Amino acid sequence: MMQKAPIIEDYEVLVDGEDWHVRGVLHGGADPRFKDGARITTGVIQAYDEAEGWAISYHGGYRLGAPLNGGNT
Repeated sequence: MMQKAPIIEDYEVLVDGEDWHVRGVLHGGADPRFKDGARITTGVIQAYDEAEGWAISYHGGYRLGAPLNGGNT
């Protein structure tokens, strides 16, 4: 499933109370509302593994590319 999932580059994790979201630049998404290179914020993240490089929301899975600023804030 995750091999064909879109990639989110330059991502950051946003925490809103108990909800998590990932915001970044989408590449390879199949949703026609979002062009390649669009900056998106995912729905609520249900499962997340930064070490393995993936996140899953109610709407589907994403592969995680490079974090924003190389992970340095």
